[in-house]
Amino acid sequence: MYENLIAVAEECSLEARCNEDSLNIKLPHSPISLHFEKVSETTLFGAFYLRTNSWNWPGERSDLNDILSMLVAMFFAETGTASCALMDVPHPAAYVPSGEVYARYILLSQPSNGYFHVQGESFPEAEKLIHKLLLLEYFLHQAISPHLSQEELESLVDWEEIEVWGRRVMKVLGGLANESEDTYNIRNPPRWKYYRCAGADISIIQSDQVSDIFDFLWSIGERKLIQGVTGNIVLRDGLFNFTPSEDVDQLGFLLKKLAGVSDLGELRVMPLENCLVTASQGFVLFLGSSSGRRAFDGEKDRVFLRHQDEAQFLFPADSYVWAERVDGERFESLVYDLLVREPGVTKVRTVGHANERDGGRDHIAAWHTPPQAGGHAVGENYPIARAREVVIQCKALNRTVGKRHVLDIRDTLDQYDAEGYLLVAMGNVGTSAIGYLEALRRKGDYFTDWWGCSEIEHRLRRNPDIVKRYSDIVTVVSH
Repeated sequence: MYENLIAVAEECSLEARCNEDSLNIKLPHSPISLHFEKVSETTLFGAFYLRTNSWNWPGERSDLNDILSMLVAMFFAETGTASCALMDVPHPAAYVPSGEVYARYILLSQPSNGYFHVQGESFPEAEKLIHKLLLLEYFLHQAISPHLSQEELESLVDWEEIEVWGRRVMKVLGGLANESEDTYNIRNPPRWKYYRCAGADISIIQSDQVSDIFDFLWSIGERKLIQGVTGNIVLRDGLFNFTPSEDVDQLGFLLKKLAGVSDLGELRVMPLENCLVTASQGFVLFLGSSSGRRAFDGEKDRVFLRHQDEAQFLFPADSYVWAERVDGERFESLVYDLLVREPGVTKVRTVGHANERDGGRDHIAAWHTPPQAGGHAVGENYPIARAREVVIQCKALNRTVGKRHVLDIRDTLDQYDAEGYLLVAMGNVGTSAIGYLEALRRKGDYFTDWWGCSEIEHRLRRNPDIVKRYSDIVTVVSH
């Protein structure tokens, strides 16, 4: 199934290696590769892997792995290719400071969550991405040369200068800094000073070179900003992101203290799927943030409630009206039909009882799930998208589903020997339930997710034929 992709890679002078279940495409002169995994005969999962090596770069390389992976994600965002999430690969050593970045997965969260589907006998979207690797490699070479001279490889940075830099940033960060866990460095070349605060998920770079790269990418990107309730909605060529005001304010506060200025003017903030990037006064800051599609959907709902008259601008022409009373078994059938169409799902079966008042019957899905923020990290030489048995619980309630409705999740997972859980609610999923699911993700090696009304409607728009079969549950209203 990889023949066409291998041919495209070879046409682009890229190295391609494959086995029965995966294909790896390596950029010849950059520390990055594109990895495809077989989900089914018609679906692939793709993600990037980046790790620098000691042959090309001296010293501890957290700064390189962090900055280069961020530049790749920024490149894809501002060229309208993908909104990427960055996931750290755990260090193989027993213990290292949490601020060290051993390697990174760069996940293609939008537009299709990393899934590529066959059309005819090829994967056209995957082929487009492979062609774009040539432009990516050219960009990386123009931004930061990957080849150092022997003199540059053997050059040493003054440790006293590094300590002065580290102390300066610690003073700015205050209680956020942790001397034993954070990492900092000065490198020349490339020319930068770097500090990584793991506890607050903040990276600080002082570098005219990296700042110029931000300026260039910002200049080529096309974006539309819509002022929301708790931040700004950002639209870029089919990519949907969000910049939370609270996080933007934190970036501005840190930049002012670092640069020693009282006014930065209008701050330029570039959202990725799980990070915000900004640059000013020769500094570039990365801040972990809820800034992807899910955050966009949440802010879109808040804007809709505040400004009904803006709905036609922000939303598709059609909207959905849900019945006040819904038969639980019919709702479960609707969810089943949506799951069959969900990327990464290869099989769905129904279990449990259909006579519970809230529509509590379960589905079990064989699902290739991508890594999640806050979940267990994916190590080297492991599949990036993991095949799991996922329990899906349906709640046909027209009120908010809270934690009290999902307290038996662990028992349910044990009952079905499952490694994942999806909550699907006809109404909204409350913050208490979301917090509970995120905590379960952090504490155990589980995939957890939730679909509320907005997430279901998003899938109905992709599958209008399904809506027609469930007019007793949801109807389309044209404006």
